[in-house]
Amino acid sequence: MSKTTLLQPLKRASGDIASVTVRKPDVGSLRGLKLTDILQMDVTALSRLLPRITEPALLPDEVAALDPADFLGLSAAVVGFLRRRRWWPRRRRIFSATRAAGRSRGSDGRHCRRLPLAAPEHGPDEPGGARPLVGEGPGSVGTPDMSEG
Repeated sequence: MSKTTLLQPLKRASGDIASVTVRKPDVGSLRGLKLTDILQMDVTALSRLLPRITEPALLPDEVAALDPADFLGLSAAVVGFLRRRRWWPRRRRIFSATRAAGRSRGSDGRHCRRLPLAAPEHGPDEPGGARPLVGEGPGSVGTPDMSEG
């Protein structure tokens, strides 16, 4: 149920109506109407639907006399009931949580740890420093030097 306050109250003999409660339409109240017309906020379709689902029940003449802003507010409440709710989390939330943990998604969809883009700033003699390439350094087995001949 959605309660909407009217900008221009409706006048009745029993008193003014300042707010209207719109309940979720069921299949019986949608009988004879096209869902596409309701979702497109067609004035004719909503003018037939609103007297069926409002509390206090609006008369068709009262719906026709509504202020356009009030009619739009009631129509938006009806369309809000009919839209589909997501039951799965948004991808943006998943990615932001993985980015905060320093992870990203690999090509297979699983999480993988990101590699640093720059080399660490350690010298070759410091712990964690650069390792010699294959074939360099004492005692390494590399390609033979062809210049000795």
